[in-house]
Amino acid sequence: MKVLLRKNQISRLFENSQLAKSLVEKEKLTKEEYDDIASKLLPLLKSYIGWVARELSKREDVSLAHLIDQVKVYDKIIKKEHPDIYKFSHIEVENLIKERGTKSKREEKKEGAVKVYEDELIVIFNILSRRACLTYGANTKWCITSRDNPEWWETYYSEAVNF
Repeated sequence: MKVLLRKNQISRLFENSQLAKSLVEKEKLTKEEYDDIASKLLPLLKSYIGWVARELSKREDVSLAHLIDQVKVYDKIIKKEHPDIYKFSHIEVENLIKERGTKSKREEKKEGAVKVYEDELIVIFNILSRRACLTYGANTKWCITSRDNPEWWETYYSEAVNF
């Protein structure tokens, strides 16, 4: 299988690899730790090698396995909202994950809505969560989909108003 990378992707992979290697040269990370990081992150998560190496080299109370788990969740869920992991420490990434949760928007949307009817023309859902309301009501002018005024959703939901 042939993999084509754009010039900026190649550049980013090189920079990440260089960051990790520089931490080895500065003796903040051992060669074995670097090899362990690289082998566990390749091929899907190779662009995170530098971040994992940087965080591991801080010698805080964090394991390689924990950082790799963070990267996997970040890549799946957080990356769309915050595309540059290098702006965050592992503690900040942990907080982002806790705030956002470990479920994708699609999974949360499914949990927050129950399909009650479907035919060739329409699909009707009973919306049970604010997140599902925001997702299914996106690009409408409904008051309950207002991100600035969550009280509309809360009021209508608590009074069992459906429309």
